[in-house]
Amino acid sequence: MTSKADFMEYLLTKLHEYDKTKSSNYNFWKLFQDDFKDFIITTFNQVYTYPELKYLRAYLYCGDVYVEQSYKRLSII
Repeated sequence: MTSKADFMEYLLTKLHEYDKTKSSNYNFWKLFQDDFKDFIITTFNQVYTYPELKYLRAYLYCGDVYVEQSYKRLSII
């Protein structure tokens, strides 16, 4: 299991890399998928609070990645 601090450091590093390379659209989505392919929903649920998930969703959305709105029957992760 990954600690929240380790996961957040990894996530913030990746987001910084995405900003540096100006990744967006399909390229951004593919990078994100590759960088987080070994993570499972349980990992996200253990380390993320709802406000952090909303931030991640907004970040992806601003990078022109379509992320469906979260609601009771559909999680944003």
